[in-house]
Amino acid sequence: MDSHETVEKLKEQFPEVNFIAVNVNNQKVSGWQRYIRQNKFKSEHEYIFRNPEIAKKILALNNVYKVIVIDENSEILVANANMFSTEFKKTLAALTGVEYQ
Repeated sequence: MDSHETVEKLKEQFPEVNFIAVNVNNQKVSGWQRYIRQNKFKSEHEYIFRNPEIAKKILALNNVYKVIVIDENSEILVANANMFSTEFKKTLAALTGVEYQ
């Protein structure tokens, strides 16, 4: 299962959570936009860094599936989560008050 499929399933379980994707690949914006369109991803929550190499260093993005959980006040609650782990679902359940399944 890829990250977009995983996020769609997470949205079903946690509808009050906003998920955004930030592309850290070193590619042209036009190529990235074409990829988004071809795969029919909803683009309103998809972003790309202007300079991914600098962003990777500043944000310590060594893992392309790194997840940062931020609350409504822009406070970082979890700085390095893995959305493919059951611990991530438990974390979201605890933060949202949704029963973990």
